[in-house]
This record gives sequence, structure tokens and C-alpha cells, in this order.
Amino acid sequence: MYELDKTKCRICHRPSVANMDPDDGRLPVCNHHERYLDVALREAYELDPQDRLLGFGLPLEAINPDRPELTPCRCDKSTNSHPHTWTGYAHSPCVFCLSLYMEMIREDRSRVLSQLDTDPEDIRYKDEVLRRGRELTHAMSNGLITRDEARSMFERLVAHV
Repeated sequence: MYELDKTKCRICHRPSVANMDPDDGRLPVCNHHERYLDVALREAYELDPQDRLLGFGLPLEAINPDRPELTPCRCDKSTNSHPHTWTGYAHSPCVFCLSLYMEMIREDRSRVLSQLDTDPEDIRYKDEVLRRGRELTHAMSNGLITRDEARSMFERLVAHV
């Protein structure tokens, strides 16, 4: 079975500096992706549940003022047939949604930093490099990848043009 390395960012494998899962540490992140996810969570919190990918915990019972971290919660995005439930702070991010969101980010990042499927000898290669350049710029402006990663990937692509 796959053993999670809690010392590496779950998105990019850089050294982790924080953990987005306060209970059992399954979501380690680097400094760059901690900031990225903090922004995503703040933006998501302001939206209605149907307009966002990330869920937040609704208290299933009254919050104990002496132990608010032990509140039974249910994700406001989950369904009755597949509820995401946990014990924690009310209105905190759903770890299940956050885990899936981080996996989506990891896959997007991996795709944009991968080599093109088009052969460099193909007449469409130059157009594919330009398209990927736009994707790299977009991913960099959104914080998905760093400027150095975008530059390095683009230089590898244009080396064949």
C-alpha cells in the first residue's frame, strides 16, 4: 500500500511547511501551495455551496463553547447518501473536499508541466508550444506553478522549435 510522505507537499513534492488536515496530517503542503489553498478557501467560503468545489462543516448539534473543536460536522456539499462527516470546528473546511481539490490541482499541475504529445518534427508543434505557453502563463498567474517552473518548462519546449 502507498505510504504518504508527510514531509513533502501533496501537490508538488517540495518540503512541506504546513498541514491542511489538522486531525491526522494527511494533507501536507509547501509554503507556495499553502498560500494558494488559503486564497481558494477564503474565496470559496464567500460563495453559496452550489457555486463552489470546496465544502465547509455544518454543525450537526449545538456547539459546546468549552470544546468547540469537538463539534460533529457535516459537509455542506455532501449528499444524504454520501455524507462527509467529521468531528472538528464548525464551518472549517471539509477535509474530504479539500483532499479531492488538492488531487485536482496536482493533476492540473502535472499536465501543464508535462512534455507535449506532439512530435517536434510535426508541423503543428510550434502551435502546440504557443498553446502550452499560454497554459503555463495562466497556471503561473493563478499560483498553480511558480515562475521558475513555467520558465523551465517553456525553455524545454522551445528548445525543439
